Amino acid sequence: MKDNNEMKYKENGINKNTYDLLFTDKDNIRERDKEEEIRDYILYIIETYTRFREKSIFISFIKKYFGAKTKFDFSRIVWNEENEEYEFEYLGEKYTFDKISNSIDDKKSKKELESEKRYRHCHLASIGMAVGMINNNVLTGYTNVSGGRYLHSVIETKNGKIIDWTRNLVMPKDEYIKLTGFRVLESIKSEELLEILSKLYNKEIVGSKVVSVFGKELLNDIKRNPDIFKDDEEFKKRVLEIREENEKQIEERV
Repeated sequence: MKDNNEMKYKENGINKNTYDLLFTDKDNIRERDKEEEIRDYILYIIETYTRFREKSIFISFIKKYFGAKTKFDFSRIVWNEENEEYEFEYLGEKYTFDKISNSIDDKKSKKELESEKRYRHCHLASIGMAVGMINNNVLTGYTNVSGGRYLHSVIETKNGKIIDWTRNLVMPKDEYIKLTGFRVLESIKSEELLEILSKLYNKEIVGSKVVSVFGKELLNDIKRNPDIFKDDEEFKKRVLEIREENEKQIEERV
């Protein structure tokens, strides 16, 4: 049987109470006002739209969810050919967005982004995608949606957009923050992530959630112990190859 001291810590050595305080999602912690209900509705519509490849399937889903006689005006979501993005107008405000799946060719990733499999691993997905891109940041913080508070990670691109894997969403940063109430706790550059991961690769020390929140502290510790943490050159080589592919495929669009 473990003693009390052991039970206070997780496998990675982090104090369990501190970990739970920082990382546990909290549902229904406050009443929503009318403005937040509208924001939640807009976000729900956009998030649902990005799950389906065809607009007709999205319309069928919404009618099934809200009822066949729903008054939702499906013409409010349109594709802007000139700007190559979707536009959604509601109550006099316009939101612009795109789907991540429109910018990638990998069939497995597309299938995940257009299904419920995209949920519950935002930290891992954001880190994995960001490290394969140039001059981007992983932002981690609390998002306030549906009366709850949730720790969440997204990518901030060099063009001022947010990439949210769990919503298959690319959106201007100001619009994203307005809809989600996202409050940033930490920002880690893609180059910092590459340095961290190349030295921790194949070392089961910490998880993606810890890296996304304490990445800079980890990097400082790594630099203080160069004899212990050395670069995995093969890993770095693969990442640089992926970056070259992504530069052509994804970054031109986001």
